[in-house]
Amino acid sequence: MRKKYTQKFFNKTFIFVLFLACFQGGMISFVQAEETITEKLDDANEELKGLNEKKESYSKILNLKIKQEQIVSSQVKSLQNQVDTVEKNIQENEEAANRLGREAESLIQDIQRKELLITVQKIALSSLMRDYYDKKKSGFSGALLANASGESIFSSQDRTSQLQERVIKILEEIKVTKVTLEEEKKELDSKKIDLENVVTRLEKQGVYLEGATQEKEKILQETKQEKGKYAWRLNNVEEKIKEIEQEIAAIEAAKINGLDLSSMPFAKKGLLSYPVKSPRITQSYGKTTFTRWYTFHNGVDFGASTGTPVYSVADGKVIADGDSGNFAYGKWIAIEHEIDGKKLVTIYGHLSKKRVGKGASLKENDQIGSVGSTGYSTGPHLHFGVYSASQFEISTVNGEKIPTGAHVNPMKYLE
Repeated sequence: MRKKYTQKFFNKTFIFVLFLACFQGGMISFVQAEETITEKLDDANEELKGLNEKKESYSKILNLKIKQEQIVSSQVKSLQNQVDTVEKNIQENEEAANRLGREAESLIQDIQRKELLITVQKIALSSLMRDYYDKKKSGFSGALLANASGESIFSSQDRTSQLQERVIKILEEIKVTKVTLEEEKKELDSKKIDLENVVTRLEKQGVYLEGATQEKEKILQETKQEKGKYAWRLNNVEEKIKEIEQEIAAIEAAKINGLDLSSMPFAKKGLLSYPVKSPRITQSYGKTTFTRWYTFHNGVDFGASTGTPVYSVADGKVIADGDSGNFAYGKWIAIEHEIDGKKLVTIYGHLSKKRVGKGASLKENDQIGSVGSTGYSTGPHLHFGVYSASQFEISTVNGEKIPTGAHVNPMKYLE
């Protein structure tokens, strides 16, 4: 009998020890799993930090290249307009040169005629001068002895006087013709010089502008190539960020697997008030194709203009707040609420302003901040999320504090 009792005691003891060993093994496995998840999350966040730095750098360079392309395109267009203007001016001046050439030919012919006239006038003048000197040489006395009457003498004097007047007139005409000819030549030479200077300047300007245009077009092509290169790099980095974000989502999903809804207040409509007045949902909780970064939206977005007041949805205490810059939730606040002896955490993201900080005690409908578009946001709105208090934690992503954990559909508590 004693032996049988001892055997039963041994069996019970063995089972208890076996159970204890299994329990301890399970606890060790659970702790190790938690540590593995945390390590993966830290590694993913560290890689994400570097990728976001690259993304920001590439984005800045890409924006500069886009602006440079716009500026150079404008310069090329301006230079091309100047080239067109210069070519038009050259054409107009070449036409003017052709007209001047025709005027020059006409003037040369006129000059030739006037020179011929001067030659004829000189021959006539020479003949008159010889006649005049011959008359003068014979003298008045000889003419008086040769003629019986005085009429021939006076007649000879009249002819001499007329001859003298003709000589003077011809000399004056020659003088005027020479002066006119010299002025016309001077004017023609001046026009030719001015026109040659204009054409020369325009040709030089045209050569410069064509060279400048070609250089700018070369810069424009290089800029376009650079823009394409950085756009490609940015796209690759964004794709990598997407992969990391999905990895973080998977890690959060692993936490959700450990979610115990019994540790949270029982979900019922109206348990929480809305965080904004006149709520307008722009993105719901759950699967989404709204963004390339994730396929599951872990909260509810309420559309509202920047500056719209944001309120605490229940009595509670601020357990954390942060500002992730251009990443994730931007300016955010996390509040812990205890309802019916159980706890949950609400977060409020993309705020333009925060009115409370960590440690602040709040009543339902106390204003905690204002709607904004900080962080990764396409426009002003409030991101509102509900988390299990036991599974909620602050992770370091891209050097900033980011709220993560096991989330649930906020609408189960709001509607």
